[in-house]
Amino acid sequence: MPSTQPDLCKYLHGYSRKLVLESETLDRNGMVYDFKILKEAMSEFLRSLDHVLCMNTEDPKYDDLKNTFGERIIDFNKKDPTTEVIVEIIFNVANTKLNK
Repeated sequence: MPSTQPDLCKYLHGYSRKLVLESETLDRNGMVYDFKILKEAMSEFLRSLDHVLCMNTEDPKYDDLKNTFGERIIDFNKKDPTTEVIVEIIFNVANTKLNK
């Protein structure tokens, strides 16, 4: 029997996320990673995700909201901005910035 509940994900909503660093070994200082270095490398990028609306560019409301809110809309080209997609982006940015 199909659910009579609406799919809540179709409504605007937000998330709070926590990033976890794991390692099988510790560095010479006994740490997984120096959070000061991580914070310096990632703070500008993470700020760019704060108080924005991440949207699939194929969402029917995308054009209206993009025209209204401009840079406060983060475009996800033809894909939903799931937690998994956003985590992959964060990982890739961190990997690039920390391995320069």
